[in-house]
Amino acid sequence: MQQGVTARRACHILSVSASTLYYTPAPDRNKELRQRLREVARPGIGYRMARALVLPEFGALNSKRVYRLWKEERLARKKTRKKRRSGATVPLAATHVNQVWRAPSGQGLLPRCLS
Repeated sequence: MQQGVTARRACHILSVSASTLYYTPAPDRNKELRQRLREVARPGIGYRMARALVLPEFGALNSKRVYRLWKEERLARKKTRKKRRSGATVPLAATHVNQVWRAPSGQGLLPRCLS
């Protein structure tokens, strides 16, 4: 380190764990399985069916592991569309008789279970 500061002291000053300097991440052991799940995935198929399809290639597969990867990859999800405003406004007051109904409250007319 420059200026006579040790690595441990520099990490302490920066509020970083000293082990992060020497950490090397392990290789992803799920790389092949992720790719195969992406190939198998299609609308209407779930993680259980996908697991059944890739089971012969990978041997014993934990269903919880497949489920976790299925969720991480966001597979077989319906595409959600953003709602657009139609431009029509909602009237703030009733425009004709019996358009707005309301339960009587305060007069004791509601059943006992609702109060």
